[in-house]
Amino acid sequence: MQQETKQCQNCKQQFVIEPQDFAFYQKMQVPPPTFCPECRLQRRLAWRNERTLYARTCDLCKKQIIGMYPAQAPFPVYCNECWWSDKWNSLDFGKDYDFSKPFFEQFSELAKTLPRFPLFKKQTKNSEYTNVIVESVNCYLTFACIKSEDCAYGKTVWECRNVFDALYCYKCEQCYEIIDCNGCYNLRFSRDCVNCRDSSYLLDCSNCRDCFGCVGLKNKQYCFNNEQCTKEEYEKKVAEWKKKSFTNFVNFPRRFAMLLKSAHSTGNHMTDCNDCITCFDIKDSEDSKYIFTSAKSKDSYDCSYMGLPAELAYEAVTSYSYNIRFSINNFDNLTISYCTDCYTSENMFGCIGISKGRYCILNKQYSKDEYEALVPKIIQHMKDIPYTDKAGRTYGYGEFFPVQLSPFAYNETVAQEFFPLTREQALSQGHSWKEPEKRNVVATISSEKLADDATKIDDSILKQVIACQHEGRCNEQCTGAFRIIPPELDFYRKMKLSLPRLCPNCRHYERLAQRNPLKLWQRQCQCARKTDNKQLTTNNYRNTTTHFHTDKPCPNTFETSYSPERPEIVYCEHCYLSEVV
Repeated sequence: MQQETKQCQNCKQQFVIEPQDFAFYQKMQVPPPTFCPECRLQRRLAWRNERTLYARTCDLCKKQIIGMYPAQAPFPVYCNECWWSDKWNSLDFGKDYDFSKPFFEQFSELAKTLPRFPLFKKQTKNSEYTNVIVESVNCYLTFACIKSEDCAYGKTVWECRNVFDALYCYKCEQCYEIIDCNGCYNLRFSRDCVNCRDSSYLLDCSNCRDCFGCVGLKNKQYCFNNEQCTKEEYEKKVAEWKKKSFTNFVNFPRRFAMLLKSAHSTGNHMTDCNDCITCFDIKDSEDSKYIFTSAKSKDSYDCSYMGLPAELAYEAVTSYSYNIRFSINNFDNLTISYCTDCYTSENMFGCIGISKGRYCILNKQYSKDEYEALVPKIIQHMKDIPYTDKAGRTYGYGEFFPVQLSPFAYNETVAQEFFPLTREQALSQGHSWKEPEKRNVVATISSEKLADDATKIDDSILKQVIACQHEGRCNEQCTGAFRIIPPELDFYRKMKLSLPRLCPNCRHYERLAQRNPLKLWQRQCQCARKTDNKQLTTNNYRNTTTHFHTDKPCPNTFETSYSPERPEIVYCEHCYLSEVV
């Protein structure tokens, strides 16, 4: 088919469907989308709650638990032990399909009856206050975590040990306040670093050690503010360092995108990928488009948080399966559509909480022949009688679940992290909003009174309630006050750090603000201006070598997550490598 331009029924902006997109939709037997890629991503993320936790009771065994659903949730919540037990059967909640009602209305009615598990955990130990965590030990307030140990206050922390306050980090150890780092040890306050150790305040450095306040360095040691020093000079400068003595990172060129070993691909933070278009934070994937946070995705579109293999997946969240459409939190399934919380099942449509099921629709069991005859009729019914939300948006077959049916308020979800809205904006768009619960917590100490060196703070701090500097006035789920836990204090002392002045939520949002948006702009390399000494310069940066385009502007263009309005100097790969290698 030919390229087609459509208008998003949500944001009203135009978006393009390419011929290869139509080929994928035909393969998946779905109609083309009516929402633009960005609105589709926002819609999916509004169905995933990672960080908002509540104390509540299991509705089956009555024990006290921690969960992502409050006590006022419209459906039962069972502790993980009860949910996986044989004390209840998800098929007992099955319903006949009603051709007089829209599908999504029927699914919503079913969803209000089915028990949910409180947190997603698999093979974890001593990690009570965590969610979406697999094969991890001794973790605290760490989310989207895989195979990690002794970590706290992190998100998307994979195969890490003793890492605190981290975001999108892999195979790191003994690190603090790092973002998008891989294979680092004893690294602090750094971003986009690979295989760096014993360093602080680095940006886009690789294979560096004993460096401080540097950007764009490779294979270096004893560098301070990008200047080579002797060991003695370096140690003296670090000891005398004051925070205002940094190199201005804004005045150093940025690589247009972090693409490592990724051919024919566009996006940011991609490793070992091939033919992946407009993808972010993915690894080991191929032939995919519009993927966000994934590993081992193949031949898939519009998927988010696919940390384990998924193939032929479309519009899915946290679903590791084959041939899946419009689904949430599904694992080891085959050929399912519009399902949530289903496991090791196949040929399912509109089901919730089924394990080892086959040929079910709205949790009702059918024979193979009955199932195969009924599903096409339901698909046609969804096209003929679509669901309409409060804002007038329509949802027929081929659309993901409406945000208004999400069990979470908008500000409880990951959507608020990447597409933040105020309360008024969320309500005006038809989303729900959760007002912060009143907390009977009174701060006992101001953060300004904390000593800068944790080694000078005694254990009495563990009994104190520290006031967050934001005092609940921000739009970042501020808790107003927070405590220090014993492993955390030990970590700060070992690393010779000061205690934090912000609560964990505010620290998390500060890290998020340092990452680029999940969006691309077409731009030209900014290595473009000639000075009197015939070296090229952009803003306050002067090239250190002669580039392939000599004294002419660089002709290279690219797609980048740096918007044209941003102050950073953005170079193409060729010009960037000429400067940093």
